[in-house]
Amino acid sequence: MLDLSTATISRALNNDPTVRPQTKRRVQKLARGIGYRANEHARLLKHSRSHILGCIVPRLDCNFTATIVSGMEKSARETDYSLVIMQTNETAEGEASCANALYSKMVDGLFVVVSESTKLAHFAPFIQRNVPVILLNGANETSPYINIAIDHARSGYEVTRHFLEQGREMIVYIADSQGRLAADPERLKGYRRALLEEGIVVGGRHILKGGVSWADGAKVAESILQWRQKPDAIIAASDDCAAGCMSVLQGQGIMVPEEIAIAGFGNNPISLVTQPSLTTVHYPARQMGESAVQELMFQLDGSTPNKLIQSILLRSDLIVRQSG
Repeated sequence: MLDLSTATISRALNNDPTVRPQTKRRVQKLARGIGYRANEHARLLKHSRSHILGCIVPRLDCNFTATIVSGMEKSARETDYSLVIMQTNETAEGEASCANALYSKMVDGLFVVVSESTKLAHFAPFIQRNVPVILLNGANETSPYINIAIDHARSGYEVTRHFLEQGREMIVYIADSQGRLAADPERLKGYRRALLEEGIVVGGRHILKGGVSWADGAKVAESILQWRQKPDAIIAASDDCAAGCMSVLQGQGIMVPEEIAIAGFGNNPISLVTQPSLTTVHYPARQMGESAVQELMFQLDGSTPNKLIQSILLRSDLIVRQSG
C-alpha cells in the first residue's frame, strides 16, 4: 500500500525529522484513515518512563485536598510531568480501583492523600515495580513509603493552649466521628495533652461526636444548647463544622466569643466570612503538594538527600481572629 519499510513507517508515525515531509504526510494520512493509534504501553516500555504521575485522593470537593493537588500539579508541570488525579469517594473499594487503573497506566510515581479508608496493601504492586509511593497527610509510616504530613498533634495542642491562656476551662472538641479525617486522632492527642497539663481531666462531655460539615456543627450546637452548664470554648474538626456551630449558637442569643469562643481547622474561605471571623489553624497544603513532587523527583533521579528519612513533617500556624 505504501511500499515503505516498517522502520520508515515507524519513524514517520513518530514524526522523525529524518523522514521526508511528503512521506510523513502519506503515512499519517493512511494511519488516520484506518483508525491507527500508537501502542502507548509499548512506547513506555521502550523509553522506561511515562512522564505521568498518579495521585489518589479521598475526594476533590475539599479545600485542603484541592490546594494540595494545585501545588502538586504546578510542580509536576514545571518538571515536564503530567498528573492524573483519581478520587476514591472515601471507600477502600474505590481506592483499590484507582490504584489498579494508575498501575495499568505505568505511572512513574504515585501520590496518595491518606484517609481513614486507606489500605497500604493497595500500593504494594507499585513498590514491587520500584515505583515510588508518597503518602500525604497520614500517620508516620515506615519504609518503603515516604510520608509527608503535618504535625497535627501540635496543632491540636496549640489551639487548646490558646483558649486555656484566655482563662477558659470547659473546652469541648467536636470530633470527626464519621472517619473522614485521618488527622483527627492526632489532633485529639494534642488537645488532651494541653488539658492534662492544666490538671483538667477529659470527661464524657469534652469530646463530642460530630463531623466536618456545616450541618454537623449545627447539629452539635443544638445539643449543646440543652446543657445546663455550657462550655466556654469549642474546637471543631473543620472550619465548616465550626461555622455551623457558631451560626446556631448565635441564633439562640449566645455571644461569640464573649460567652463561647470557637475555633476550627483548615483556614478555609468560610473562616473569613463568618461574623465574627473564625480563629483557625492554617495548614500548608500547597507546600505539601509541591514538596511531594520535589521528593518524588529526588527519588526518580536517585539523588534524594534524605534517603534515611521516611517522614517529612510540616508545621501548621494558628491564626487568631475574632471568634476567640
